Amino acid sequence: MKVHACQHHHHPRGPAGAGDLYYPGLGNGGYNARHYDLDLKVDPVGNQVQGRATMEAAATENLDTFNLDFHGCQVDGVLVNGQPATFAREEDELVITPAEPLRQGEDFRVAVDYSGSPQAKTSVCSPFLVGWKHSSHGIVVDSQPDGAQTWLPVNDHPRDKATYSMKVEVPKPFVVAANGSLLGIEDRGENQAFSFATRDPMASYLATVNVGNYVLDQQEGAAVPIRNYFPPELLEKARYDFGRTPEMMEFFAERFGPYPFENYGVIVVNDPDAVSGAMETQTLSLFEPGLVTGDRANEDVVAHELAHHWFGNLVSVSQWRDLWLHEGFASYAEWLWLEHTEGVEALDKKAAKTRDWLERQPGITIGEPPKDDLFNGQVYIKGALALHELRKKVGDEAFFSGCRAYLTRHAGEGAVNPTIEDLQKVMEENSGQQLGGFFQDWLYKAELPA
Repeated sequence: MKVHACQHHHHPRGPAGAGDLYYPGLGNGGYNARHYDLDLKVDPVGNQVQGRATMEAAATENLDTFNLDFHGCQVDGVLVNGQPATFAREEDELVITPAEPLRQGEDFRVAVDYSGSPQAKTSVCSPFLVGWKHSSHGIVVDSQPDGAQTWLPVNDHPRDKATYSMKVEVPKPFVVAANGSLLGIEDRGENQAFSFATRDPMASYLATVNVGNYVLDQQEGAAVPIRNYFPPELLEKARYDFGRTPEMMEFFAERFGPYPFENYGVIVVNDPDAVSGAMETQTLSLFEPGLVTGDRANEDVVAHELAHHWFGNLVSVSQWRDLWLHEGFASYAEWLWLEHTEGVEALDKKAAKTRDWLERQPGITIGEPPKDDLFNGQVYIKGALALHELRKKVGDEAFFSGCRAYLTRHAGEGAVNPTIEDLQKVMEENSGQQLGGFFQDWLYKAELPA
């Protein structure tokens, strides 16, 4: 009697989540994304997109099927290693079954052709819209934490960073601004195609594409090229408001280590409703137009988004609940810049005012913020005050060497994204102090420590 051995009876399927404790549906398991190549044709007036997204990845386990996060748009076809693959949509999961199962350790490529009208989605973490935002002004992409999936099929979690290349074709005279370096602009008759690439890996929520009427403005005097995109009517005011970016970059580099990316810049988006405040999209921070006043009144926000390029972009959280590691540091960086520009008295005043405000609020545990209010303001300002108190406790030398050691340890190829415990460990090593009680009191208790 001939026995037919069923090779794939257990159907290894990649996990439909990256293991986030707060938002288990985000990201996917079973593979490591290495690179995303996007080729998009965009009609910014009618908000129509035709695209191909190609992900290069390595399987971390045997896979008969695997998932990408993808919200909206129509999937027109999927290829895995050049062969047509079957696919299904399950809410925001694109479930892909390649013709040949993937083996652990195998490099593979998946190309997804898609089309339609991308729409922003309500975030899992708060009732605000994230992702692809279309208006009469054009398009803005602002995705933190889970909006990347609104415009590309992606492993949408900061645990799985990748490099990006993007080619975006738009009608003339629209301008495209995206992460990384502008490699070129190709004339295609009535259209033009802008090509960008990032040198360094990037978390999916930091990827951005913006289409509108913008002036590209190069800024001199920094260690890396700075290119800003401004609406023409705000050009002069914006030049002044962002004028100290090179000095700021040098200041943070002295404290946190060299600026980590190939370039920097900002885009002041021309849609006043697209971005609330600002967002640290990698190498090209987004700013709402209302922040441009021509008198540097919002320079703290400029400092905040730049500082995120160390805390958040270079080193990203392993769990979204540890967001304090991004926002506490970026908020404290505002205070450091204040101390630098206006002196230690201004810093002391800021700390006292912050404590005073916090004492009048019902407190939250900033190390475990509410799941449905992840970006609660206290994560930022109580977070900054906690770091100020930590600096006072361990002294400047241990504090700043601790910051640099934390960044070095968790940056780059093969490094593991940190948790709050990892920061505590590094600060203990650098100060020679036990800091368990300090972290407990400041991060895991709602009431403000005395």
